[in-house]
Amino acid sequence: MIKVLFICKANINRSPMAEAIFCQILERKGLSERFKVDSAATDSSHVGRKPFPPTRRFLDKMQIPHKWIRSRQVTEDDLSAFDYIVLMDQENVNVLSERFGQACQIPFLLNYVPEVENKNVPDPSITGNYMETYNLLVKGCDKLLLHIIKCEELDKN
Repeated sequence: MIKVLFICKANINRSPMAEAIFCQILERKGLSERFKVDSAATDSSHVGRKPFPPTRRFLDKMQIPHKWIRSRQVTEDDLSAFDYIVLMDQENVNVLSERFGQACQIPFLLNYVPEVENKNVPDPSITGNYMETYNLLVKGCDKLLLHIIKCEELDKN
C-alpha cells in the first residue's frame, strides 16, 4: 500500500481538493486499491469539519467525490507513516519546520510541475478562483502520480 498525504493550512480547501482529485485519478487508472490517500492541516482551527462549503460545491460541480473528507491536523507520526507527502505553500513549510524540524525536506505539490513557476498553490477561499486552484492541483496530482509510478515501478506490474 502506497501512502500519500496532502497538507495545507486548514485542510478545508486545497489539500482536500488535492486528496479528492488524486483519488479520482487513481480510480480512473484502476490504481485505487494500491493507495491510501489522506490530507491534513498544519493548524487545528477546523479539525473535524468538512471542506469549506464553496470547495464542496466546486467539487460537486466537477463531479469529484469528497464526502469522506474531514479536516485533521498533521502529526509527527504522519511524517514517517506516509510514503509521499506534499505541501501546498511556503507557509506550510515554515509551520511544519517550526513544529517538527524536518518539513523543509517535504516538497511542494507543484515541484512536480516544472513548467509552473510559482510553486505555491493559491488558496481559492482567498483568491475566489477555484478553477485556477483546481487546474494547478490536477497538473500536480497527475505529475505526482507519474513520479510515484516510476519510483514504485508500478508500470512494470
